[in-house]
Amino acid sequence: MSFSDITSQFADLKSLVIGDIMLDTHYRGSTNRISPEAPVPVLAIEHIEHKAGGAGNVASNLMALGSSVSLHAVWGSDAHSQTLKTILEQQGISSQNIYTSIHRKTTQKIRLLNGNTHLLRCDLEDTFDLNAEESSGFLKNLQNDWDHFHPDLIFLQDYDKGVCTPEIIQYSIQRANLEGIPVVVDPKKNHFFHYRNCTLFKPNFKEVCEALEIDSGIEKSMQNLTHLSSKLLQTLPCKNLLITLSEKGILFSNASLESGTLPAFKRNIIDVSGAGDTVLAVAGLCLALDKSLAEVAWYANLAGGLACEYSGVQALDAAAFSKAIRDCA
Repeated sequence: MSFSDITSQFADLKSLVIGDIMLDTHYRGSTNRISPEAPVPVLAIEHIEHKAGGAGNVASNLMALGSSVSLHAVWGSDAHSQTLKTILEQQGISSQNIYTSIHRKTTQKIRLLNGNTHLLRCDLEDTFDLNAEESSGFLKNLQNDWDHFHPDLIFLQDYDKGVCTPEIIQYSIQRANLEGIPVVVDPKKNHFFHYRNCTLFKPNFKEVCEALEIDSGIEKSMQNLTHLSSKLLQTLPCKNLLITLSEKGILFSNASLESGTLPAFKRNIIDVSGAGDTVLAVAGLCLALDKSLAEVAWYANLAGGLACEYSGVQALDAAAFSKAIRDCA
């Protein structure tokens, strides 16, 4: 295999992103005393930052890497959605295809950090599936935009917050397959086995073990990983499989017997938040460029490591990615 800087080719791709968007809020500061009210540290907040997370982070990564992006998600009619709208607009990402619901709140993940050390995460969210009215409106927007946007690849980023329902999943995969468009999936527990016949399926090791009801504490040997990937490919037919293995790297496999594992690149790991979104974005772009699965895994593995060098959710820097490719190829 030959690895080269392919980032300039991303600009020719049009990416349609479907999934759960969230507002990632980080309260950063320092702690130097214990609260007199309870045995917990007092965080003196020095900085507050907001980022688009979930499907929003996938879109942010794609946009930063040069791809055109159309984002389909759902948020509430609240202040958090307005904050997200501003963030997206600053990145050049349109919010016109994000459905506003009066029945659910905008998902927010609040992280409290002492420097780069996580103290606590608080989730403000609704996790039930879209109701009939929301699903109908969402699908109508999706169908109309798909007709006019003419995407080169489809992303389904599922965080179990209600957008990726069986109906939306089925529509997206069936239409993409009919049109010969790659559909790339990052699943979660609730609808894990609904993504049949997708082009690339990218769970992490823990999610696979939970879905297949296998002890996640087993030694991550090549033998066990091969068995795991084979069982998943049999249970959930898909063309290609990537399983992220945290500090162990990444596994790739498909029905054509192209398989293997790649160790993680040595990076200065600070924060893993949002790294899976970055892996998905890069894997999809490389797949759309007709790279082999082993090449897709290599680029995605490198990108995931880079994402972990930042504190908080951070879109991949295209220049930094290009340099990393040249340094590691």
